[in-house]
Amino acid sequence: MAHPSGSVRCFTALALNAADRQWLQERLPPAWPEALRPVPLENWHLTLHFHGTLEPRALQQLLARLEALPALPVVSAAASHWLDLPRHRPSVRALALKDHRDALKTLREILPAAGQAAYEKHRFLPHVSVGRYRRGNRQAAPVWPGPNEARVFQFQQLVLYQSLTGAQGVRYVPLWSLSLAL
Repeated sequence: MAHPSGSVRCFTALALNAADRQWLQERLPPAWPEALRPVPLENWHLTLHFHGTLEPRALQQLLARLEALPALPVVSAAASHWLDLPRHRPSVRALALKDHRDALKTLREILPAAGQAAYEKHRFLPHVSVGRYRRGNRQAAPVWPGPNEARVFQFQQLVLYQSLTGAQGVRYVPLWSLSLAL
């Protein structure tokens, strides 16, 4: 994977596998509220640490610490309900996930944190963002029906993504990845 030479806005996340991505896509409403625009499917992930903008040296240190991680097990989390984040002035529509065995919490404690992740002030809330509120339209959209059946997501890939903003919107480019052990 390419390693950029300048400052990088990045985050560590768990990538959705194809089966979980398809299941989630099938639960989205066919008509979206005008206030929301869909997040592209290829951008769906579960963020573990948002690092912010890292200078080249800090990025290289983070990559070295990620490379030194021991083998990590596949992480499971169950689909729970739709929510808007942040709750007081939403900017994101997401599917909340339940971390029944604290696997996500444990993984977050094992992972190296850098930049903003080292000073996180908000409680970790596992979720996959599927929509973003349009600027100036931050009132919660109508409630969607719950994901009517149980689904346990199996996260098999840990990824350090670079966040790039352009005319086509935001896209995420993998900088590093690790397959989790079955």
